[in-house]
Parts: sequence; structure tokens; C-alpha cells
Amino acid sequence: HFSGSVITLLAPSLKPNIEVINHPIHLKTNHNDSQTRGGKIVTLSRIVEEKLIHRQIDAMDLVVNKYGYAHLKMFIGGSLTDSGSGELTHYARLLFFKIKLLKLEQNVFLTGEISGPEKKDFFMDSFVSVNLSRTLEEAFPKVTVEALSFGIPVLSTLWNGFKETVGSAGILLNLELDASG
Repeated sequence: HFSGSVITLLAPSLKPNIEVINHPIHLKTNHNDSQTRGGKIVTLSRIVEEKLIHRQIDAMDLVVNKYGYAHLKMFIGGSLTDSGSGELTHYARLLFFKIKLLKLEQNVFLTGEISGPEKKDFFMDSFVSVNLSRTLEEAFPKVTVEALSFGIPVLSTLWNGFKETVGSAGILLNLELDASG
């Protein structure tokens, strides 16, 4: 529905050709038994502030250090370097510092870029894929579809196209922007 409204907004003449197709994946009938899954939480994303990865690390601090789920591991895949210089981006350096500051070095791992053939291994043994975002490019979140294709439930923000993409195959979190973003 969201993607259809974006197309209608940008190209009104295409409206008669738009057909909305309901969500194709129903988690209740297309997933692995959660009892056989590992303790792995995955995120595959661009490593930029708008993807709210710093908030995921904050959440892992609560999960691990406050609630005692030290067996859980979060793997965050995505390019950590500037394409021009090849050096770590400012945001990536901040994330590494946050992980160290919160003593999560044994629980949160920034893996670097994950390419096509590596995605299956990246998603294997995961019990949830997290995709928090507030970017405008989320009309059709491709990584979310990839996670769902492996039968992995998704935790994402209720933002742009996530509602239609995730459907009932995950949990959508309200996104509240305050004065500091």
C-alpha cells in the first residue's frame, strides 16, 4: 500500500496499473521451529545513523547486562568504511566505542560488508532479524524480505514500507522522533 501511494504520488498516470498484493509470507506456516534456532540476532544494513544501530546496541546493553541474557549475540553486517578513503566512518568508530564502553565485546559484533553468497550463512541460526530505520528509502526494505525468505521473524520500526513488508511475520515498533532526532 505504501509503495503504491509513493508511485501514485510520483507518477499519477500509473495509478490504474498498480495492483496491491497482500503479504506472501505467513510466519506461522513458513518458519523453522524456534527451539532449533541459535541465540543469534542479525542486522544487515548500511551503517549510518539513520539506521539506528546505536539504539540496537543500547537495547543489547539492557538485554545482556540488565536482564542477564549473556548468551545472545548480535551480528551487524554492513560496510564500516568510507568508500573514498577506505577508513572507518565516524559512525562506525562511534559504534565500536559504544560496544567497548558498554562491555559488549562478547555480544555485539560489527562484521563488515556481507555480499550475496555470504548472506545465507549470515542469516543461518538466527532467531530474529532487526531492521530499525528512519530513512526515506524504506518503501521496500530488501533485507527484510531476505530475512523473511529464510523464515526469520523481523523486528523493525513502523516506518514507510515496513508495515506491508513485515506484515504479521514480525514486530513493528513505533518510531518517535524528538527534538534531538
